[in-house]
Amino acid sequence: MRVLVTGGTGTLGRALVPLLVEAGHDTTVMSRRPGPGDAVADLVTGDGLAAAVAGADTVVHLASSPYRRTMAEVEIGGTGRLLAAAAGAGVGHLIYVSIVAVA
Repeated sequence: MRVLVTGGTGTLGRALVPLLVEAGHDTTVMSRRPGPGDAVADLVTGDGLAAAVAGADTVVHLASSPYRRTMAEVEIGGTGRLLAAAAGAGVGHLIYVSIVAVA
């Protein structure tokens, strides 16, 4: 299974990605910053989302923003953009883990 993980460089993502790989999933991390094997995309602007989700069977959405100023942009707007891109690419499953209101 091809899995795209948003927020794969964060605390939860760094724990989950190796488990997905160990389970035999073809796993790609989506990040705003380029890295080896990463998909580069931005949830706030939508740049790169279509390319990032292309070919994924499942998206695990872990990305969030701890900053109040961008929380709504990432959690609401960014998730909406990600859902639209995933639907457009025919992604079968999206798992969403949110930290909204955890304070």
